Amino acid sequence: MGYFETAWYLMKEMNESEHKKKIIACLKKEGGAANLSVCAKACGVSPEECKKVIASMPNVKMHSSGDVILMDGISKAMPGQASFVTLVMPESAYDTIMETLYMDLRSGSIDDSIKARLQQALNQIQQK
Repeated sequence: MGYFETAWYLMKEMNESEHKKKIIACLKKEGGAANLSVCAKACGVSPEECKKVIASMPNVKMHSSGDVILMDGISKAMPGQASFVTLVMPESAYDTIMETLYMDLRSGSIDDSIKARLQQALNQIQQK
């Protein structure tokens, strides 16, 4: 590889590294997920170029809806271990969800096996 090719390669690598940093910063600013166009704008590149950068990032994934998702902090559980999900929502939304689940447990129109799974799920919820 000649000097020009080496310099071009290094410049391309530096740009890609900067784009990766900007994508991660954008996703963190947006709460962990953003539309592709938002990430592309943050990097100053086209959505197509942004997709190429994202494809090289193991900690960032593209959703089928077009959203870009930062996977840092989202871990897969080892076999036999429970995986945990952290949700951030207004307390009123949490209250509505919990009230609905408790009402479903008392409903006569829901199959008993589903009620048992709901009860098991509710028993595993940990509030902090």
